Amino acid sequence: MSQGTPICSLPTVIEAIQIFALIERGWLLEYDEVLESIAIEQKESPRNIRFHVDRRGRPAFIRLSEQWMSNIGSQ
Repeated sequence: MSQGTPICSLPTVIEAIQIFALIERGWLLEYDEVLESIAIEQKESPRNIRFHVDRRGRPAFIRLSEQWMSNIGSQ
């Protein structure tokens, strides 16, 4: 968001979360586990987290609101 990119590849976000969890917390998270967590968060906050789908209807990109990002960053 700070770089002006409003949308990001979902696999890129998931892999970044996995790397952060491993380095900072020592947690080894599975890809599907992270995807499910993001989907749960999206259901709770649909205006702040939006999925964009590919031609087959599968989530491929994610868009996060600036408000949600600033809330997460302050935690």
